[in-house]
Amino acid sequence: PPDSAASTSLRRCARRGVVFHHAGLTHAERELAEQAVRDGDAAIVVATTTLSTGVNLPAVRVVVLQLNDDFRAGDDAATRAAKTARGGALLRQQCGRAGRAGLAVRGDAYVVC
Repeated sequence: PPDSAASTSLRRCARRGVVFHHAGLTHAERELAEQAVRDGDAAIVVATTTLSTGVNLPAVRVVVLQLNDDFRAGDDAATRAAKTARGGALLRQQCGRAGRAGLAVRGDAYVVC
């Protein structure tokens, strides 16, 4: 909704060159954030993994602040291996946002542990 707290906050942040992107936003709100980046109006995007797949946005720098570590006490070796592979693929997707071919000449990715 255009008058929701998220929409109001997103518009206020976008006017300052910062947007956020997560699954709790409506489609229109996510589109607003993505368009601000495409138009060069947003220099900083704070996002969850929702931005790592399916959205082709130019990025020079990606900073990953938390690796998704969802191991459970009862996980067997096969489950842990599958979760590790999935986590590695997700990290590659996240870091792959930096320096997108045709959109940026170079890209940097940082993982903060």
